[in-house]
Amino acid sequence: MEKDILYLYIDVGGGSTEITFFLNGKVIFKQSFNIGTIRLLKQQVQEAQWEEMKETIKSQVKDARKVMGIGSGGNINKVFSLSKRKEGRPLPLLLLRDFYKEMSSLNLQERMSAYKLREDRADVIIPALLIYINVLKWGGADEILVPKIGLADGLIHALYDEVIQQLG
Repeated sequence: MEKDILYLYIDVGGGSTEITFFLNGKVIFKQSFNIGTIRLLKQQVQEAQWEEMKETIKSQVKDARKVMGIGSGGNINKVFSLSKRKEGRPLPLLLLRDFYKEMSSLNLQERMSAYKLREDRADVIIPALLIYINVLKWGGADEILVPKIGLADGLIHALYDEVIQQLG
């Protein structure tokens, strides 16, 4: 992680979105919001919940010099693979907006066919993109890194490092 960059980690799930801010390798803020892909599909998210997320994110980034998004979850991984970007290269926010616009114009079957998506991915990818786009916009990040390594993998590596240090 580069020094003095505020990293905005976004993990979008079906029921909630976890937001974590890292600065200089340390967690400085973490919150879960009840805004997830399934909740959005079922229209179970109120405008007030979006407002709370927006205000929380904006308050955390107000003093940041540079904000970089980091995405986690099956949907952002799928968008990354569809983008044909090289591993390690960030996805621009504009590209996420393009995917959102393109995919939103198609029905479920057309999305499955055009993007070779399974049905369970084709329905949640649009609300997931909406969440990523909003969070990045509110956070002032114009791109998002999509690490190949998942959250569970990262936690295992961190725990391993911690154990090794204690033994050493």
